[in-house]
Amino acid sequence: MIRYIITAIKANGQREVAFTRGDTFESREEAMTYILELFKNNSLERLEELVGKKVEIRRVECRPGGESKQIYFDEETTTNTGNSDPV
Repeated sequence: MIRYIITAIKANGQREVAFTRGDTFESREEAMTYILELFKNNSLERLEELVGKKVEIRRVECRPGGESKQIYFDEETTTNTGNSDPV
């Protein structure tokens, strides 16, 4: 099952799932709505603390319950396949 997940560059320099609970979304639009709500209620500095830098929405393979099968993302491979949308 393909869903969408919000990723970010964390303090360790690795692109990872942005939120520890790893929420996935049915569509890019749903994920974008979630991100926009975060931006309305937080400063950029606070968002970088909470989420990380260079936030992107990525397509991700999920288990039947919607849980992502992936936590870490390869910057080049994923970006070059058209599976990401920078925010």
